[in-house]
Amino acid sequence: MFSNRTITIGVDAILPNVADPNYAGGLNTFAHGLISGFQKIKDQRFTIFCSEYNYRMFEKYKNSDNFNLVIVPLRKDVISKALKFASAMIIRNLKIWANVINYIMKNVKKIVDNNCQVLYCPYTILSAYNYSVPTFLSMHDIQHIHFPQFFSKTELLWRNVHFNSSARYASFFQASTNLIKNELMKYFKINPERIVVIPEGVDIEKFEKSGKTDVKSKYKLPEKFIFYPAQLWPHKNHITILNALKKLEIQEKRKFPLVLTGAAFSAYKDIMKFIKENNMNYVWYLGKVDFEDLVSLYKNSHIVLSAALYESSSLTIYEAAACGVPIIATKIPSNEEISQNLMVNLFEPLDSDDLARTIIEIWENEKKRQEQIKFNKSKVLEFSWENIAKRYIDFILNKIIQ
Repeated sequence: MFSNRTITIGVDAILPNVADPNYAGGLNTFAHGLISGFQKIKDQRFTIFCSEYNYRMFEKYKNSDNFNLVIVPLRKDVISKALKFASAMIIRNLKIWANVINYIMKNVKKIVDNNCQVLYCPYTILSAYNYSVPTFLSMHDIQHIHFPQFFSKTELLWRNVHFNSSARYASFFQASTNLIKNELMKYFKINPERIVVIPEGVDIEKFEKSGKTDVKSKYKLPEKFIFYPAQLWPHKNHITILNALKKLEIQEKRKFPLVLTGAAFSAYKDIMKFIKENNMNYVWYLGKVDFEDLVSLYKNSHIVLSAALYESSSLTIYEAAACGVPIIATKIPSNEEISQNLMVNLFEPLDSDDLARTIIEIWENEKKRQEQIKFNKSKVLEFSWENIAKRYIDFILNKIIQ
């Protein structure tokens, strides 16, 4: 329950390579979703700290009575040089890394400390490690520990340094599932009393009101299709989906149309190669689409997939539930956790036969489809960003600011 205190909560969106306006992915969806929830909590004040490189993505919040936008001084060239210097030392000593970062961010620290009573970071890593105010960090996943083969040596180094340092210096942590809480405890030795489990949310109102575009005409799509909105990363498991659909084509003599969206990251070439070599002319790759088209694709699809090999949680599942579409998802711990609240059809992550069977069942069983749609549309209301935001405020007021 809320106390009757009003404080100023800072939101750390300072680093433009993390709070990146050019990145259309789950991290920004999460951050903006939660901030939209904060907007509706009028008895607290919020200050978003950002830089000249990314402030435009947060300008829309300035019109809210309870929000303030502070653009901190941040020179990319100075930071780049400092990071190169620190990179030579970090393998031997993380403390040197932290000292270098704290030095180049010293002016930012003063601004943050003077303009909030607690600093919340939705972007996985802290921008500095010596803030005087308590810090509250959402560390979304530690995928690099489980699947290092999906990262280059540089990416692994970056993640190891930033994640270990943020885990060492943050005051408190939010985990989207108990899976992530347990992993934070296991790999970073964080006291469980410093971790709160708060699920991800969905903007119910936006998903209800949006989605008016005739995407079937715009993209020349078939009447019924499977939709998989995911960046083209290896851990998003596109090849298992394609294998399942190809098996259905060969064994069942049926082509199940698939629509893919998301930026063309490191798995792009392998995915496109598989589609071309197997003559899968029933797969549409649309690239990045705007929000209106995204919602329309959800609402017009027959099935939504959430097929990742590893995730802290799945925004896709919540969004599909809000749009009234049945969901097929990988049987991984985070999705199993979500399926305790929502009706989700789970399959073994790398078992294309299991996925193929599940696709046929959900595609054809209209009674089961409607039961799941009805249940999820009602249940997902509990996960509105406003309700989720209230849980953050409750933890901040009653645990962090005592």
